[in-house]
Amino acid sequence: MKVAFVTPGATGIVVDIFKRKASVYTHEQTINLQTDGDSLRRLNDYIADKGLTYCLSLPADGLNYRIIEMPFSEKDKIRQTLPYALEGLIRGAYDSCVADCIVLGQEGGRFQILVVYIYKVVLQKALSELKALGIEPKVVTSLELRYKISKYSVDALYDAVQLPEESRIDMCQEELHIPLINLARGELAYTKDIKRTLRGVKLVLLLMAFVIVLVGSHTTYKIYLVSKRVETLKSYMLGSYKKLFTGDVRVVDPLYQLKAKVKKIKEERDFLDGISPLQNLSVLSSVSAPNIVLSEIDMSPGRMTLKGEAIRISDVEQYKDKLTARLSDVSVMETKTAADNKVSFNIHAGTGPHPEGQGQ
Repeated sequence: MKVAFVTPGATGIVVDIFKRKASVYTHEQTINLQTDGDSLRRLNDYIADKGLTYCLSLPADGLNYRIIEMPFSEKDKIRQTLPYALEGLIRGAYDSCVADCIVLGQEGGRFQILVVYIYKVVLQKALSELKALGIEPKVVTSLELRYKISKYSVDALYDAVQLPEESRIDMCQEELHIPLINLARGELAYTKDIKRTLRGVKLVLLLMAFVIVLVGSHTTYKIYLVSKRVETLKSYMLGSYKKLFTGDVRVVDPLYQLKAKVKKIKEERDFLDGISPLQNLSVLSSVSAPNIVLSEIDMSPGRMTLKGEAIRISDVEQYKDKLTARLSDVSVMETKTAADNKVSFNIHAGTGPHPEGQGQ
């Protein structure tokens, strides 16, 4: 990192360039430009486009000063109170100038504060000329002021003091570590880094937005393809369902209706698996009943119902006793005498063998 200290003077402009390594600033070069009306352009030829950080040193006699007292020494708190402390002490309103402060010392429990200020129109003119060349100072200070305070006293603020070159370089290095003042504040504050950061943030946000749009477009396209696939599958299922179940006229949800059909078929299969028609008929045919005529046989899993006619009620009882020997839970549920004096009956029986009849 390199820093250029620009110091305008009566005879020209002095630019001291320093290189920073770790926390140490090393002086590399001094450029002297004579005042001839073209010095600013030639300054740009020397130091522009070198990736430098700039500091501007103003002449001490171009600044204004006031000494005030404060009960505290924190510079941030002092800066906040300056608009009230300087009321009536400066020409014009406080908003027309930009100020900073230097804590000189303590006396009688109160701190002596040197207020350094410059009118905005004056500083704005100098900054505009530099900005036109692409130079935006990060710090606006005064090497002469530091030199006067360190070598003399505040009484020498308005005295003409020559700043030797060696002392100027020493003052520059001290300023680079801790600036004595910085008048680049408020609306005149250094904004280049902020603008660069904002540009970087905007670029990142733009790239993020582009990525989001790209991902969103890709996702939307995938959803579209999946939707088309689903519609194709639905159409295929609908056609297949109608081919399988031609009797169904109203098909709303072929998948749900197909599941219902499968469930019904499974229930019917389980129902039929619980019935052994041949075995039940074999049992019935083995029971001798000459006066019994069966007209209907209803079978269900584990049960069957026999309906028929007999000549007498006693024949029904005999038939029931014979069935009891081969079947379980045999009972006559209903008997009724018909018009032809025959007896109609209804017998329920379990299809499992009777425990005693099984032993016989």
